[in-house]
This record gives sequence, structure tokens and C-alpha cells, in this order.
Amino acid sequence: MHDMEIQEKISELPAHLKQEVVDFVEFLLNKYAVKPKINHGQKENPLLAIAGFAEIGPMSSQEIDKDVYNL
Repeated sequence: MHDMEIQEKISELPAHLKQEVVDFVEFLLNKYAVKPKINHGQKENPLLAIAGFAEIGPMSSQEIDKDVYNL
């Protein structure tokens, strides 16, 4: 659909529906906008770079306690 065709269709709408079109376009622009990653001055955790690197499979809570707390 070309810009002129869109403009023609919008021009046929009553004013209150034109506002809905504007609202929807703003929603789409916001939804698909490329947003920069906000860091808030925090250093990125270096462990996140290797997260998921090794899979060990499911563990029971007893196995986790044994590995973490040497129980």
C-alpha cells in the first residue's frame, strides 16, 4: 500500500477515528523501535557471556545442596 492510498483512506475517516489511527501508528512506532540497552552505570556481569555454555541437566534440590554447600 502506498502513502497516497493510506492518506486517501484516512482522509475519509471522521475526526475521532483519525485520532485512533494516530494513536495506533504511535503504538506501532514505539513497539518496533530499536531501543538502546540501558545500563544505568552498572558493569555487565562477565558470567552472562558464558551463561548456558554447559548443560548439566536437571538436578534435585538435594543434588544442588550437595554441590553448593558440600553436604
